[in-house]
Amino acid sequence: MKNVFKVISLIIFIASFPLITGSYVNAQNPVSPEERNKMVTTVTDSWTDWETVSISGKLKMPGLSINPSLKVFMEKDSVIRISLRAPLMGEVGRAEIEGDTILVVNKMKKAYVKESIENVLTNYPITLSDLQSLLLGRVAIPGLGLLGVDTAEGIDIYPDEADQYYIMPAQEYELEEFQYAYLLDCDLMIKKLMVIPVAKPDSYVNLDYLYDDKGYEIIITYQSPEKIYGGSLIFDNPTEEGSPIEPLKLNNKYRQVTFQQFMKSF
Repeated sequence: MKNVFKVISLIIFIASFPLITGSYVNAQNPVSPEERNKMVTTVTDSWTDWETVSISGKLKMPGLSINPSLKVFMEKDSVIRISLRAPLMGEVGRAEIEGDTILVVNKMKKAYVKESIENVLTNYPITLSDLQSLLLGRVAIPGLGLLGVDTAEGIDIYPDEADQYYIMPAQEYELEEFQYAYLLDCDLMIKKLMVIPVAKPDSYVNLDYLYDDKGYEIIITYQSPEKIYGGSLIFDNPTEEGSPIEPLKLNNKYRQVTFQQFMKSF
């Protein structure tokens, strides 16, 4: 189960490994502000507003003999709860973000990590709302929030030769610690999110998005010179006003550990 909890933790701590260089884009100018705003409007017009949403799916990883089921429940701008269940075992893991706190629980080992978002996401201005957007396949701009006409000034859009588009931060909105880019397909849907820390250009995180009529898949890859791991979150289409996941209540049988201890416990 170690790799399972690595992916859960990667979902929660995805902002710890931000994003990519301009080498993905041919040497050319971005589209004009007018064209940029027109494209942003086209992208966001396909998004429906929501207050609560649930997403069912499964987790796939190399080496796993089973594909655990996955359920996500979110309240807009306030709560993310992720439940991981295995056949014949019930719920084996839980991840929750609520308010300014992150909780990750290994129910099999009766161990948990509980940290503030500020401590976990040091130097990277992503929020709970941004993470909700990524889970829904929507573009979130670090420091600005969900992509929209009111946040479009924070980005530049570059076309490529395959009728795809790269979204990168405008110069005045670049991050000191990280570089990032989104790749949109010809239908202006997220195809990839690429992340690289400036101080570690040989390490990166990719989120690849695949779509079909029934839902979508998010393929998460983390690679550094020391390790590579990842997995796929295969989601059905989100259900608005879906059934909630109740917050987990921990009793005195659970012990609190550091994140490093949490991972080593497997």
